[in-house]
Amino acid sequence: MVFMRHWGLSNLSDIPAFAFLALLWLKTFNLNGDRLLANLYVLAGLVLFAISTEFLQSFVPGRSASFMDFGLNVIGILFGFLIIRLFGKYNLKIFRQDLQD
Repeated sequence: MVFMRHWGLSNLSDIPAFAFLALLWLKTFNLNGDRLLANLYVLAGLVLFAISTEFLQSFVPGRSASFMDFGLNVIGILFGFLIIRLFGKYNLKIFRQDLQD
């Protein structure tokens, strides 16, 4: 773990974490089939969440806010959108947004 901290590799864990959050939020918010509006709300909500985590992190002793961390968070969010977009084309059941439970 010291190696990861020294080289900044632990920050890379932000990408899959925020990609997973994006996947969950995109699957949760449908807004009566208006995908564009739902995507905008999810994007805005997750970016605000990323900003707030970095801001709050600046108050934790031994931690600091970082634009690099924020950038990795945004990359993770966009990666989550990409996963939904790519796998949705293949009509995989877990990624289709038009399913009724």
